[in-house]
This record gives sequence, structure tokens and C-alpha cells, in this order.
Amino acid sequence: LENDPGLEFETAGVRGELMPLGTGASKFDLAVSFGERWDEGGGPAGLGGFVDYSTDLFDRTTVEDLVARLARWIGTLAEAPDTPVSRLDAVLPDERVRVLREWNATSREVLSGPLGALFAAQAQRTPDAVAVVSDEGELTFAELEARANRLAHRLVAQGVGPERVVALVLPRSVELVVAQLAVVKAGGAFLPVDPAYPRERVDYMLTDAAPHLVIREGDDLDASAYPSTPPQVEVLPGHAAYVIYTSGSTGRPKGVVVSHAGVGNLA
Repeated sequence: LENDPGLEFETAGVRGELMPLGTGASKFDLAVSFGERWDEGGGPAGLGGFVDYSTDLFDRTTVEDLVARLARWIGTLAEAPDTPVSRLDAVLPDERVRVLREWNATSREVLSGPLGALFAAQAQRTPDAVAVVSDEGELTFAELEARANRLAHRLVAQGVGPERVVALVLPRSVELVVAQLAVVKAGGAFLPVDPAYPRERVDYMLTDAAPHLVIREGDDLDASAYPSTPPQVEVLPGHAAYVIYTSGSTGRPKGVVVSHAGVGNLA
């Protein structure tokens, strides 16, 4: 705040006044300066100001946006000086309409049904389209559907069903995708566990989730003797589809259960 009243001077018959002059450079990333204004009678007549900013960091429109918010805040505080800063509105009127109405016009039909059934429907629509690509090769939707169905039958025979967790300690691979689909088709919930995790973290996740089965890299996943059609298992939208563990910012990872309805909504 430049509040030095000596902005004009006169000496030896020469009258002078200070004039703002840009230097073409900014000393700081962003600097806001104000100067007091006075009327002819010496009374306060508001504030004038300018902004210096680094053009390497800010666009002109961004700075103009910041200035508009600042002017709005100052106006609010001038009318109600006791307003807490926490109650100042940072959203401009046109922005409020854009955020609440224009950007929020997102109503659309949401996929419904179990994940396994949704994938089966896609496999029927595009059986020959490529579904998975990896260093090991490719699988079409029809091939992936058949492999997942066969493994799902095997998992059902091993007691996997709704609300039962199957831990998949597998690297990113075709087998991982097949196993994930197989688990949900069997009605269970898969728990992805990166085998590259520290042993302590893996042990904690497996102990905490208490999975019905654990599938590891190198395990025999051959299910060629089972049918390639989906197993007859009733899977409801509210059943668990998978369990995912957070990063553990509070000290220990926490398992979050995602339902089939949640997966459809996300997709």
C-alpha cells in the first residue's frame, strides 16, 4: 500500500507529479500494489492499484481473473467490514452459473448390472475386437470372455461366490485381466496385490482382507476342462466387485470395497 501523501510537489514555479511507468519487467512472481486517492477537498476517494506479474508464470486473463475476485472481496469488506475472510465468496456470478448449471449438466444413462454381465454383453457386440494387448500377445473379446468363464467355473468349484474375496498377487498381464473377470463372474470380489510391493505390505493386505483364495504368479490357472459359458451365479449390483487398498497415509492401508453398481457408474 503506497500511502505517502506527497505525490505532488511544486518548486521554483515548476509543478510535478508522480506518474506510473511500467518497466517491462517484474521483480516478483505476482505483486499487487495500491495507492490512496484523494478528492479536491482532501477527503478519501478510494484506492487505485496495479498488478505486476511474471509472464512466464501467468497469462493476462488469469491475472485479470484474480483482480476481479480481489475487487469483489474488497467491495464485500467495504460494505460489511466484520465479514470473516472464510465467508468471502471466491466465485464470480457468471462462474457460479457455469459451474452449477453448465458444467453440471451431466445427466446421462448409467450402466447397470454386474461387471461380468456387462462384459459378456460387450463380447457379444464386438467378439472379434481386440480386448487385451500385452507383450504376451492379444486377446479378442470373445477369447477373453471364454477364458474368464472357464476359470470362473473352476473358482465356483473352489467355493468362490458373492462377498468372498480372491486375492490376485499377479503382475500386470493377460492372466491378471482373465483372473479379475473370472472372479466377478464367479460372484466374488477380487483384491489386486502388486507382487512388487514390500513383503510386509503384502502380508498385511492378505491378513486384513482374509481372502477365500490367493492366486499367485506361477499358479496353475488351467481351466480348459470347464465350459466357456458363464456360470449360473446370481450377482447383484450391491455385491462387492473388488477390494482396493489405499496408500495408507494414516500409517496402515485401508481396504475399500467397490460394488458392481459403483463400477458401472464409473465406467
